[in-house]
Order: sequence, then C-alpha cells, then structure tokens
Amino acid sequence: METICEIAFGVPIDVPPNLSTSMAHITPLARAISIRYDPPMERYYFDWAATARPDITIEHRTSLPFANPSSIHKEGKAAHTTLEEARTRCAGALGINAEEIYFTSGGTESNGIVLFSLLCKPGILQNTGKSAVLLYSVTEHPSIRENSPVLKQMGVRCAPIPAEKDGRISALTLQRTLAKNPGARMIMIMAVNNETGAINDIKALTELIRKHETKGPPVHFHCDAVQAAGKIPLDMYGWRIDSASLSAHKIGGSRSTGLLWLKTPITPLVRGGGQEKKNPARNGKHRWGCGFGQCP
Repeated sequence: METICEIAFGVPIDVPPNLSTSMAHITPLARAISIRYDPPMERYYFDWAATARPDITIEHRTSLPFANPSSIHKEGKAAHTTLEEARTRCAGALGINAEEIYFTSGGTESNGIVLFSLLCKPGILQNTGKSAVLLYSVTEHPSIRENSPVLKQMGVRCAPIPAEKDGRISALTLQRTLAKNPGARMIMIMAVNNETGAINDIKALTELIRKHETKGPPVHFHCDAVQAAGKIPLDMYGWRIDSASLSAHKIGGSRSTGLLWLKTPITPLVRGGGQEKKNPARNGKHRWGCGFGQCP
C-alpha cells in the first residue's frame, strides 16, 4: 500500500500500489484534502478550528516598541500608545467600548478569569442549598468544563447543561436546568463549538436568563466566542451577555494572545501589579494587545 494523500489533521489514506497517482484518478474527497505525492506536492491546511494560518507580518509589527507600557518614560509611553491604539482597533471591529476590553494570554485565561471570579462573589461559598451556583454546557471548552471539579473542591456547586443531539444548547433545556437550579449565579455557554461546529442561539438563551433573573439573583452570562470570531457576526450588546472571550490565533494572530470583554468590571481572584485594571494584573499585555489589534 502506498500513502499518497494525508488529511491536514495527520490521518493518512492508503491506496493499492496499482492505482494511478494522477489527479484524474483521485477521488473528489481526496482532492478536497491535503494530497501528498512522491515527489511532494503542495499541502493544503484545513485545520482552522484548531489554529488559523498566521499572518507573518503580525509578528514583526508587534515586536516594537519593547518597553513596559506602564512605565512613565518615553519608551513606556510609546508602548502605552500602541497598546491603546490596538485596544481601540479591537473595539471598533467588535462594536464595543474600548474600556471594556482586557488583553490576556489567550481564550483559556479569559475564561478562567471569569470562572474563578465566582470565588470572590459574597456568599458563594456559604451556599448550602441544592441549587448549583455555576451552570455550564457539557460541550464547553476544557478550560471551563474541566475546571468545574476544581471549583467543586472549593465548595462551589456546579451543574452541566445537557446538549441536544445536534450539539446545540436549546432554550428548553436551559430552562429546565435553571428550574432545577434557581440559585445559579453564573452561566457559561459557548457561541460556536470548537469540535462539532454547532452554533448556539446566544441571544435567545440570554433572553431566557434575563427573564429568570426577575425571580432570583443576578446571573453573569459568559460566552466563549473563540470559535465564533471570523465565522459568525458577533454582537456583544445585542446578545445582552456579560462577558466574552476571544483568541487571536483563531483569526490569523499570534498564539498566547487573547481578549476578554467585560460589560462591567469583575473582582479577579488573582491580584498583581494592576495592569489591565487587574484583569489580568501582570505584564505581557503590550504584546497581547498589539497581536490582537493587528489581526486581519
């Protein structure tokens, strides 16, 4: 058997040695994926859900200036200016206010900042009722789904929201989950699933959550929009969510570059030097911000 074609995910396809390797004899499916011949031919990359092909010019544009944007000297002020220009550019692309944008090291950190802010909410750890405090869809990214056991160990009650057969979270299922957990304080549902591509109707889900709030405590609704950026229209205000996370490497930017949108500030669990209004409170934001601001 001779391996003549290979999917971009790394799965080889073997064919009998007597089969011609000319393009005319390769099936349409094989032609649609990466074809590997001997001698080698051009490969085609289709694994954009994992990471997009980077814009090679971004790395150069985000390398200067080098200084700490929190410093008050000339170089620091220059770095601060480029950082705020990047924040403004991101805000314009997303249709939101620049002061609501916080640069992070990626979607995982953005999700984590919101998730673990639960521990800073008054009365959360004293919740002894049967109602879960955190509700998250079973199809969430591991940065949310696999951190729920950690929160449980800390005393935060968590409950998954079941998905439909097509992978989506329906309003009816969410309504039933809320009915079982009237004391929920945070809900996390992604806009587009990173494995199945299922698209959730975030606006419809928010409407149900806001109606539920009239009978109980306020609910922070966080949306992981990492896979949604560049694929479906994003409408933070129209969706009426409270926060959202994005990642630059999904849309041509650098890895380890993220964005957290917060409608209103939250109290972070981890404290530091105060950068990014303490979300996250550490350096690195200049490279992150410029990396996101230069995305195509």
